[in-house]
Amino acid sequence: MKTQRTIKWTLVAAAMAAGTALVTMSGCELLVSFDRSLIPQGEGGAEDATMDSPTGDGPQGDTSPEPDANDSSTPTDSSIDTLLDSNAADTSTADSTTPDAHDGAADSAADVATEAAPEGGANGASCSSGSTCASGHCANLVCCDMACTGTCVACTAALKGTGADGTCGNVAAGTAPSPSTQCTDQGATSCGTNGNCNGSGACADYPTSTQCAAASCTGGSQTTAKTCNGSGSCSVGGTVTACAPYACGATACDTTCSSDGQCAASDYCNGSSACVAKKSSGAACTANDQCASPGMCGISGSGFCCSATCSTSDPTCGATACATGSGACVYPGSSTSCGAAASCTSGVETLATSCNGSGACSTAATTPCTPYICGATACNTSCAADADCAVGVCDVSHSTCVSCVPSGDNAVSAGACATDCCPGDAGAGTCSVAPTCD
Repeated sequence: MKTQRTIKWTLVAAAMAAGTALVTMSGCELLVSFDRSLIPQGEGGAEDATMDSPTGDGPQGDTSPEPDANDSSTPTDSSIDTLLDSNAADTSTADSTTPDAHDGAADSAADVATEAAPEGGANGASCSSGSTCASGHCANLVCCDMACTGTCVACTAALKGTGADGTCGNVAAGTAPSPSTQCTDQGATSCGTNGNCNGSGACADYPTSTQCAAASCTGGSQTTAKTCNGSGSCSVGGTVTACAPYACGATACDTTCSSDGQCAASDYCNGSSACVAKKSSGAACTANDQCASPGMCGISGSGFCCSATCSTSDPTCGATACATGSGACVYPGSSTSCGAAASCTSGVETLATSCNGSGACSTAATTPCTPYICGATACNTSCAADADCAVGVCDVSHSTCVSCVPSGDNAVSAGACATDCCPGDAGAGTCSVAPTCD
């Protein structure tokens, strides 16, 4: 009993000195649960004498003085018990329904739950870092049941599109992740990621309805618009179709025409808003655009389609038409004169020019008149007198110009025999039978 009173006094004194509310405990229960660090330590102190020895006598025996019952300054057992009981009562008044964790009664379920509950906010509570959450995880500014740091996962109902805050789940399809840099928008033409999540914890690709390439028409071929395949490739559509007999419009083939420009090169607009094939050589036509290469309908845009480009540069000898059936160019022949008329001057005859049959006027030809002289527009081809000869003399018997009149032929005159007859034919310079050379 002495040991217990000593311990009570020592503990109470220590508690009072430390300002500690250990008086909520009593008796032996107090001794078991009291924090020994609150008991003053000193040489020969009560704790050394009573707490270290199972018997309460200490290694050297009990040296603590017995409190004097008559000393009013020394607390008695009854005053200590009263102080302990009064503080216990205060504690029970503050929490009359829950036994103190250090009294003799068993801990209640509420106390166990309170002691087991970690510090920090519950899942779903607002947070700025994991240290403010009971779970240790703060995601999307709410306390979360896990780290929730993967791609397209979130811990708020707003991002998930369902459920409650505080539980990690996939971001709803069509919703941008947080942070948004998890899913970049690669642009519709790429058909890659569109900046949103796909609802399965990954970034979404542009859907199949997305146009990734516009329709176009070039070089006589139409290409339809292309759309994404939903897996990151621009591969749906893009069908190529030839426009013939029509030409390309802005983004597609024309289907009617009002001019040849809306038709393919091998076709023409027939005046009924339709493109039709151009006509072959020799076919009847009324306009150049109706004919295939070289695109020539006759000489003046009517007649028959020509097979080649006809020359029309010479006003006299140029083509006059294209032949039916073959389309060949028709030219005037040599019977058609062109250029200067025939002439003869200074012993030289210049022939008249004519068409060469290929669309041109032939070059004028010249002929020397020797041994004759020029006539009016051409060389003479006979003589009646020596004057008709450019060289020689005139053999009247044959109307030819010769160097000398042979024996038996007539000279121009008997008197000429002496000079015109060939040597030896005219005896002594005279004609034996005038005017014949002998």
